Amino acid sequence: MEKIKSSEIGKIIKDNLKYVCISAVVFFLIGYFYTNSKTKNTYEAKAAILITENKGEDLTYNTLMLNEKLANIYGEILNSEDLFQNVAKKMNDQEAADKIKSNLKTEINAPAGIITFEYEDKGEKETSQVVNLIINEFKNEVDNLLGKDNIETLQNVSVKDASSKKPLIIGIFLGLMALILSLVIIVTKEFIAGKIRSYHYFDNIDVDLLGVVDEK
Repeated sequence: MEKIKSSEIGKIIKDNLKYVCISAVVFFLIGYFYTNSKTKNTYEAKAAILITENKGEDLTYNTLMLNEKLANIYGEILNSEDLFQNVAKKMNDQEAADKIKSNLKTEINAPAGIITFEYEDKGEKETSQVVNLIINEFKNEVDNLLGKDNIETLQNVSVKDASSKKPLIIGIFLGLMALILSLVIIVTKEFIAGKIRSYHYFDNIDVDLLGVVDEK
């Protein structure tokens, strides 16, 4: 079997470039339009809260350490099933609790005592409403469980359209994957085929070459 030289790989790709491009474009379009149909009218809401223990006092090392410990405790409260059940009740949709929890992302900056909320769902108004409900119910849980009223709004809820960027990202990703896989398959297929592509193949084997016909 003749080995494919590095100089021949470019020619193989060039000869099959049309098929490679078609596969990349097809998978880009599939990824784009499929994702667009699933994420249409999807919005992302963000907000942030600040833990203000001993509000009004000078910041000290002990205050910062206390805020950090409280942030970690509050992070556990955010994982409570009761929290999301209460939010679902306020929305008059008991079955929404699991969806709310799965769509919510929280980031806890314990040293700074900051908790950030990110929520993605259908509808601009509905998405903003859910985040406000989560924060309000979270404050109630903290007050009921720990007797603390030390949470202030650091960033009000802001909403942006999340449906335009995601389809493009998914489309580009699938297009690139199709491009790479197509190239790998084409080169591998040529390698496995074991075709004799040049008369130089006979230079190192004990076979007499009578002539070369129409070599390109």
